[in-house]
Amino acid sequence: MRMRTAPHSTSRYVRTGKLWRTVAIICAISLAVIGGLLWYAVRHKGAVLQKTISSLDALPSFKQLDPSTRAQFGAIQDLANAILVQDGVTRRYLILLQNNLELRPGGGFLGQYGVVKMRNGEVLDFVVEDANVLDGTYKSDRPLPPALQKYLSDTKKMKFRDSNHSPHFPDNVQNALYFYQLANQDANFDGVIAVNASVFEDLLRITGPVTVTFRDFEKYGAFHADGGLMKLQKIVEEPVFRSEERKKCEKSLRTAKVPEDDPRWKACQYDAEGKKMKLMDHGEEADRKKIIHVLAKNLVPQLAKIDNIEPLITMLTESLTRKDIQLWFKDERLQSIATEEQWAGEVDQAWTGDYVMVSDANVGALKSDFYMRRSMEYTVDFTGRSAEVNDAAAGRMVRYLTDDVKARVAAGTFRTTAPLATMRMTYENTATEPSYFNSDYHAYTRLYVPQGSTWYVREWFEPPSVEKNVFGDKQAYSYKVDVLLGQKIPTMLQYTLPHHITEEGYTLKIQKQSGIGTIPLTVTVISADGMTYTKKIDFTRDTIFALKSIDGTQALVVEE
Repeated sequence: MRMRTAPHSTSRYVRTGKLWRTVAIICAISLAVIGGLLWYAVRHKGAVLQKTISSLDALPSFKQLDPSTRAQFGAIQDLANAILVQDGVTRRYLILLQNNLELRPGGGFLGQYGVVKMRNGEVLDFVVEDANVLDGTYKSDRPLPPALQKYLSDTKKMKFRDSNHSPHFPDNVQNALYFYQLANQDANFDGVIAVNASVFEDLLRITGPVTVTFRDFEKYGAFHADGGLMKLQKIVEEPVFRSEERKKCEKSLRTAKVPEDDPRWKACQYDAEGKKMKLMDHGEEADRKKIIHVLAKNLVPQLAKIDNIEPLITMLTESLTRKDIQLWFKDERLQSIATEEQWAGEVDQAWTGDYVMVSDANVGALKSDFYMRRSMEYTVDFTGRSAEVNDAAAGRMVRYLTDDVKARVAAGTFRTTAPLATMRMTYENTATEPSYFNSDYHAYTRLYVPQGSTWYVREWFEPPSVEKNVFGDKQAYSYKVDVLLGQKIPTMLQYTLPHHITEEGYTLKIQKQSGIGTIPLTVTVISADGMTYTKKIDFTRDTIFALKSIDGTQALVVEE
């Protein structure tokens, strides 16, 4: 087992200069595809596009879909009709592009945004900007939450790029609109749409692999749905980073007035593996980014084919359900549709049963989330006896609220009168070497649970801080998680649930963080008489579990 002190985080919640490119590239490809689809809407006129969407449910394939999917498609039709309506009214939408390879509670790093102006279903104007540029035009008057300031010593003030520090999308919308207006911009939008960069790979699942015929990019082969985002980032950005590394090395030699015949000058030209690092000027750097537009031109015609309309709508529905796309509308009727379909990215504030949500924020910067694998296990024990014992020999780092709790757990006499919950999230950093895009993983984590919970046992992290009365009747445990390169650690917190949560009629809601991907999830309920009920799923969306009697047999089931 490797042990070392985690290095201080220098997060890219704040970005300046050329470091900004690492954020923009993945957002840009998603934006280019969105822009292409909007171009398609212009060329084909809003009325025609609206009629096409409205008539899709008449296709035989749609009639074969399950009732739930058909209902969701009906909601998409309602929203599309409202956006494409032929009423002569001009509407504006703010698109937030989030790079979830660098995770934030609301999805991913907010690197770029777009503003779309539409009338009669046609795009009148579509502009794209870097969030960093916007943030440079005003002075923020809002401090970052104190807990974040603790881990981000170089960041004290919150700005537009930090808008999505909450897992509750309506809060992020209000943050974004506030800072947009603070920058002297018109924040009167009819809707705000957040799109995670992973949607690009979802589009590749529809079109199939795409090979770019442009410059020398053909030598890199096709872009596939699995890993296409990171591949694009490496192709475009790695040569630029290598050039910057060489320039920095040579600058230090000039500053030190090292003679030109000194072998250190030649050493600056090569990386640690002996590969030459080519110098690039601004024109060459910009030229490499043209691959984005070429790639978008390859994607858009395929996506616009009539045979792909159905899978495109299905993909859109799945992205909304997974929270890779989140919606907010000023119109109350449209917002109620988004909320009812669970497309509004909301934390459920009305839920009164057992509840869990894990919210991670990558405070170490880089694109380390590409390499992270997570799995989740949640157990509620109505016997109150399952507190976990430390096992240093097995590499465990279990700690206790007090020495008394530690002694009773070790003696096997610890028992809670309230249900004892165990929330375990295992993190695996699959990267084994650092690069321009990854390193050790550092996350600021918030675990949301029912109000009135009390923790007793933890594993791997420091004692959590507690924030009460959040999102209705909930509280949050906050802590920092550090996962070194090649390391796999099982973070764990055990806590009692409030007494109103009982075995009879037991229900559990686990909400999913935007941008987190698919997670293997195991839920276990231990009844008061010691019986164990388990359910395993691929966790892709907000899910409700219930302990029920089915044909006279008790079982843990997923509520549809």
